[in-house]
Amino acid sequence: MFLTRALWTVSWISSLVLAQTNGSIRIFGAKTAEPDIEKQTWNWGPNSRCRLLAHASIVVKHEGKDLLIFDGGMAKFKHNLNGEKIEVLELTHMEKDPRTVIIDLSEPFTSRDFIPRSEFKKPLGVPVVNCFSLWKGSNQDWIFMQGGHFYDAEDWRNSSYWLEKKDIPLYTIWKYDLKTFTWTENRLPTNDSESRFKRAFGGAAVSVPWTDKSYYIGGIWTPRASRDSMNASAIPQSGMLVFDHKTNTLTNESFGEPGMAYWHGSVNHLKIGKPESAGFLIALMAETAPGGVPIEDKPGVNDEHGSSLSFEYIMLYDLDHKKWINQSTTFYNGEVPVARTRFCGQTVYSDETKTWELWVHGGMLMNPLGEAAPDAWVLTMPSFIWARVEIPDSLVRMRSHSCNAVGSQLLIIGGYPSSAKVEKDAPCDSEIIKVLDMNQMTWSSHYTPGTVYRTPELVRKKAEFHLKRVDPHSGWADDRLRDAFHISIGGSTPPILSRGEIAGIVVSGVIVLILLALCICSFIGKPL
Repeated sequence: MFLTRALWTVSWISSLVLAQTNGSIRIFGAKTAEPDIEKQTWNWGPNSRCRLLAHASIVVKHEGKDLLIFDGGMAKFKHNLNGEKIEVLELTHMEKDPRTVIIDLSEPFTSRDFIPRSEFKKPLGVPVVNCFSLWKGSNQDWIFMQGGHFYDAEDWRNSSYWLEKKDIPLYTIWKYDLKTFTWTENRLPTNDSESRFKRAFGGAAVSVPWTDKSYYIGGIWTPRASRDSMNASAIPQSGMLVFDHKTNTLTNESFGEPGMAYWHGSVNHLKIGKPESAGFLIALMAETAPGGVPIEDKPGVNDEHGSSLSFEYIMLYDLDHKKWINQSTTFYNGEVPVARTRFCGQTVYSDETKTWELWVHGGMLMNPLGEAAPDAWVLTMPSFIWARVEIPDSLVRMRSHSCNAVGSQLLIIGGYPSSAKVEKDAPCDSEIIKVLDMNQMTWSSHYTPGTVYRTPELVRKKAEFHLKRVDPHSGWADDRLRDAFHISIGGSTPPILSRGEIAGIVVSGVIVLILLALCICSFIGKPL
């Protein structure tokens, strides 16, 4: 028995290219550490979790509780194999099978010691992908998954869930039932959805639950996105997918500059304007290239194929009128953010100051490729002023993480040291979920429910709150955008009239004047 086990261990090591010595710790792929999926026992408990990146996360309101859900991506776990400490590379977070992990945000927790509320199994056949989206509708008994690609690199091919290209499915949407903890494919009404839509990697996603619409901006169709994709080229996808949760339909609408594609950014929703208005989307995208034009896909490099985008303007989408707007921004003291990719961004609202802030955390530079972005930034609206915020450096230098704003806390999930490649020997992170107190601009080891966001004093100073600024320095790019902000902060704005409405007012005025003149004439000469 002992000899058999010893020979088996030797065969694992000799057959695995990615096994290496890292001090006293060995690194294995999941198939090699334990070929039998049913016997794999690493999980998201405090003693097993190590690293997570390229996943997706979302916060939902389910049965009266806020839940943080994260799924997919790439992970590394700590495991004990016959008394030896090893690290296991896996293309998802899992224990026996891929896991959809749920954290209860109605309860406090510590970053190092939290235990998931659930880690239910994801059956074989459900996509296990990177850089995809999770959506939610008004009924938050479900979440939806779409997009991404099936990661491939030499160091990770011993994952239990690595697929050969011929086995990669075409475009699909999947639905997770939070009551039964089951995944099912969400079939669209049309039969041609697989040919009409492409599974895009690295797009930006947001949901607007009260309108029952979800959005996915751009992305790229990589060789690992579908079995029918090109082998050595990636194709940027222009447009924006719009999913209607009520009708279960998917459409592709325009986004940004005509003919251009965008990826690796963030998009959020601003509930501004009249009460019945759907509001605006606000998108800060990282990379761009002509849509539909193949570009070289370099194996082992993180698909940074596009040109970087500046923070000098930000894109907003009028949901009521389906119109994209490029709004210019300004910078406090002329300090301009360095362009970056694979960052995370979240918007928050301060009722105290009647302002909206977009917090941008982490990411990596594209020139030189892989170098960490060293700072965090806040865009205050409606003044549209960028301000650099001081956050401990070591907790900013990461990429491929996700973040969710909950009250005054920015929950940062996962992340990896910045580099042009995903290095398998990156040290473990003791805090898979980090908590940034946005009010104090400090890191906390604890999550606390029920906090309220207030614009930090430093941001108030840099965003010229003392001047009571409610308009951008460079002026408004769109009148409806201006009026939506002014209405929301309590100001009054004149209604926007169409040419037809203006013409109607003019004609009505002329008629009134004619009638008034006739009345005056009829009284002339009559005795009093």
